[in-house]
Amino acid sequence: ANTMIEPEAIERLVRHFEDPEVGAVCGKLRLYNPTKQDYEESAYWNYESLIKMYEGRRGAVVGANGGLYAIRRTLFTGLPPSTIVDDFVIPLRILEKGYKVVYEETAVAHEETTEDYGKEFGRRARIAAGNFQSLRMVPGLLLPTAGFPAFAFWSHKLLRWCAPALMGLALVANVFLLDSMFYRFTLFGQALFYSLAYLGKLGVLKRGSAKRVASVAYYFVTMNLAIVVGFWRFLRNTQRAAWDRTARA
Repeated sequence: ANTMIEPEAIERLVRHFEDPEVGAVCGKLRLYNPTKQDYEESAYWNYESLIKMYEGRRGAVVGANGGLYAIRRTLFTGLPPSTIVDDFVIPLRILEKGYKVVYEETAVAHEETTEDYGKEFGRRARIAAGNFQSLRMVPGLLLPTAGFPAFAFWSHKLLRWCAPALMGLALVANVFLLDSMFYRFTLFGQALFYSLAYLGKLGVLKRGSAKRVASVAYYFVTMNLAIVVGFWRFLRNTQRAAWDRTARA
């Protein structure tokens, strides 16, 4: 177990089931790093938690924090043994049935981040493969007739999974637009960003804001590369469903 749940968290989750329209409740997962206060994943996770909060107000949280969520027993349906990210698919199926999935930010659990980028890359690639797999498991959420849950699914998840392709397209298209000063500037910006990511990988910047920016750029690029790897594994059906715990400090 790598998730430490605060007292009263379960009680705060289950109280939402007094509303018969609520099918699942997602708690708030707080990540921490025992060796440094600012770390690459913190900005991403804070943004992700903010999105969940606003989705929860509309009863349409897309996916749950696997370490802390609850569902109505009557709404559970068995998953195929090959399911890679069950904590993503289960709430989506509940949304697909027309029930609300809400967010309870006072139900808190804590999970330690990892310093091993190789392990983290593998975890992200596994999640990405599972995300693409989920598309055929919840087809109803891809249709506009699903209303706001469909909008949340497309805007929060599907467009994000397209980011690597869009990044590549932006870079290639930019090369063919260099007759414009504006696009020369944007190409310089892209080159600078990827250069910072490479410096972040090398770890040559030891302190200050430059190190922080380079580290975030490296994290962003590697996590999008993990989506590409996950997509390739999905196409080849080579991603195992079993989960391997990421080593912590």
